[in-house]
Amino acid sequence: MASTFDMDSGELLRRGRMAMYIEKDFISADNDKANAEDHGENGCAEGDQKSNALEHDDPEDGQTDGERSENSPNGLCKRLKSLMCPCWSKLNWRLFFNLEASTSADDRKKSSRPSNDNVDKPSSDDAAKIKHLREENKRLKKLAVKFLDEYEQLKTEFLEMSEIKDQLVAEKSNCDRLKAELQDLQRTCASLNAQMSKQSDEHREEVKRLDAELKNAREVVVKLASDKQSIEAKNAKNEQSLLVTENALQTLKITGDALKSELSEQKRLHDVEKSQLNVRMQRVENEKREHQRSIAALQRDIATVEHRARLAEEKILRVKQKIEPVKRKIELLRHQLPLGGIVAIWDLQYLDDRITDAANEVR
Repeated sequence: MASTFDMDSGELLRRGRMAMYIEKDFISADNDKANAEDHGENGCAEGDQKSNALEHDDPEDGQTDGERSENSPNGLCKRLKSLMCPCWSKLNWRLFFNLEASTSADDRKKSSRPSNDNVDKPSSDDAAKIKHLREENKRLKKLAVKFLDEYEQLKTEFLEMSEIKDQLVAEKSNCDRLKAELQDLQRTCASLNAQMSKQSDEHREEVKRLDAELKNAREVVVKLASDKQSIEAKNAKNEQSLLVTENALQTLKITGDALKSELSEQKRLHDVEKSQLNVRMQRVENEKREHQRSIAALQRDIATVEHRARLAEEKILRVKQKIEPVKRKIELLRHQLPLGGIVAIWDLQYLDDRITDAANEVR
């Protein structure tokens, strides 16, 4: 029974010390926030002192404070410390008290043994105390196992977060590289924008120049269209004259053909009248020449008439230019004369009518 108690006490003491090391890591991970929680700070300080006392009593533990601080999940401990520090300090104190009491009782028990190695039965108070301590040790053992499991889980999460941190560092370097490339692209875009702006100004100047040339070309085209219309009008008149002449020639040709057929028939019928027909043919030829001369004279007359028409139009324009000042004077006199000058107005009206008649005659 004593050996079983010693084994349970040693295992419990080992697990308790390990739990206190974990608790020490929890406390050392977040010393910056300790001043905000006065009650938790006092409990954690007592737990640190007791865990330090147990740490000096355990020479078998090969870990150093630096190794434990390196393996401690500082990021997760910061979130758990505010909840676990008050209750863990009480648990730490009770664990220390129970372990010390168990060790003291064990030492007293070993020192009170007789030299003949006879084991006396414990008293009823010691048995009750030992039973209570065993139950307390079992409970603390379960609690320590629970804390160890949570510690392993937190350590696993810490390793995963370390991997995520490495990935984030790699992504950050990649992001910095992309940012540098983006800055290079932005500088390139700015240079291209400046170049495009310069080219746009040059293109605007070129467009203005081309617009001016296009405007001049349009004016030239309008002028050519006007000249073309006037030329077409003249050509229409000439074509009309040529059409009249061609009609006359066609009529003469038809007449000549009829005469030829008639002469042929008369020749077959009346060989005797050949000489007369020759004379008549000569007469027809003469008439044809006369017709041609008449056509030429008619063309000359048409040209003369056109020339006279142009002269008449010019004369009409000059007369109109002369009439306009007279009309303005007439209108001015009409407005300036009093009601008694009706006779003068009639004279002016008569003068105006005469001027209008003269213009009509000129037309």
